[in-house]
Amino acid sequence: MELMEQCSPLLQRVLTYLHDKKAKVYLVGGCVRDHLLGIRPKDFDIEVYGMREADLFAALKQFGECDLVGKQFGIYKLFKLPEADFALPRREVLIGSKHRDFAIEVDPWLSEKEACRRRDFTMNAILYDPFTKSYVDPYDGRKDIQAGIIRAVDPHTFSEDPLRVYRLAQFTARTGFKVEEATRRLCSQIVADGRLKSLSKERIREEYTKLMLAKKPSLGLVLMQEVGMLHPLLEALIHTHQRPDYHPGGSAWIPTLLVVDEASQVKHLTSNPLGFMLSALLHDVGKPETTDDFGHAIGHEVIGEKRARQFMRAIYGQKKLENYVAMNVYCHLKLMVYATSSIRDKTYLKFLALINGKTTLNDLYYLTMCDARGCQTDVQHSLQALDRFMHDYPSRLGSTAPQPLVNGSDVMALGVQPGPQVKALLQEAYDLQLGGHQRSGILKVLKRRLEDGTE
Repeated sequence: MELMEQCSPLLQRVLTYLHDKKAKVYLVGGCVRDHLLGIRPKDFDIEVYGMREADLFAALKQFGECDLVGKQFGIYKLFKLPEADFALPRREVLIGSKHRDFAIEVDPWLSEKEACRRRDFTMNAILYDPFTKSYVDPYDGRKDIQAGIIRAVDPHTFSEDPLRVYRLAQFTARTGFKVEEATRRLCSQIVADGRLKSLSKERIREEYTKLMLAKKPSLGLVLMQEVGMLHPLLEALIHTHQRPDYHPGGSAWIPTLLVVDEASQVKHLTSNPLGFMLSALLHDVGKPETTDDFGHAIGHEVIGEKRARQFMRAIYGQKKLENYVAMNVYCHLKLMVYATSSIRDKTYLKFLALINGKTTLNDLYYLTMCDARGCQTDVQHSLQALDRFMHDYPSRLGSTAPQPLVNGSDVMALGVQPGPQVKALLQEAYDLQLGGHQRSGILKVLKRRLEDGTE
């Protein structure tokens, strides 16, 4: 399907109107790249040449409410077309040390080659004329796409924005392309110069998210390793040896890469795809502090839960997402342990209560499965045991924690005043419930303990 046909009818009408006004109208950037990769674009960047800012604004207003949303960059949006950005060609010149310190010069008569020079990679510096059905490709981006190569457009302009190092990592993960060596060296130098420190958490978070939700996240993570920008908690995994009978790869980093790629294949089956992928990335971050000389890492899930929270606060700063990831990391061993041993029903129910509101049994099942497959050893018997467990216990006892049979009002009706004692008795009541007691029996036990003075 031709790229113009993938635009909405309204967007097609707007583009045609601008063209009729004698402007040069191009689809640019990601939508062109994705089209060439066989991916249907979701968003459209339009660059309009040969039209003054006031004229562009007036033309867009013919189609509804319009606003200048990127004043610094001269970007206009029609409220009826949230998927489209309209801009005039511009130059960008770095004038300070921070990532926002750019002087912007909008120039409607700038050449296409000069306008594309500010873009990051050649595959993103291709313009498409929907009326002549032709490409303007001053930096051979189509050739690089065909060769599967990611290449910086211009070494000087590329280095002006350190976020491009993160963008390189996520594009590597999304496309599977090789990184041109000079581009890799540029990124290594940006990292070595400490320029990533100028980036805001919001910008880093956006690129991290794209990387983790990509087709093969390991490729982006390896690129981050190679240019020296891995988070210290992940860097430590490279230097943590593993038992060769479980992880022939040597370090704890190798199985982490395998697990995230396994997780990327099933993330769509989970309740929180991003959180699930971050859980896969961080599931072993407790190993550097707990691994002994023999490769045992006893208790790494406990330390890992704390370290995962550190990572999530540094990159994401979202409490609900942090709790989801931390619980997955803390529990990532439990299902396999339960599946390969004999546990009481009460143990299973207490486990459901532990994860209640934080993660789901389904998500932990897929994380456990991916962790096993990342071992590089024969885990068929373990996976079969896991599947038997997941068929047996949830079918008999459910997959979510049972609702408490006794509430705070019930406890206070026994004569207990509001305070810490109510919470302790509610926990006791719930433990009794998980052990098989009914509501009436639970209340009798609580009443007897209160009368005996044992509470």
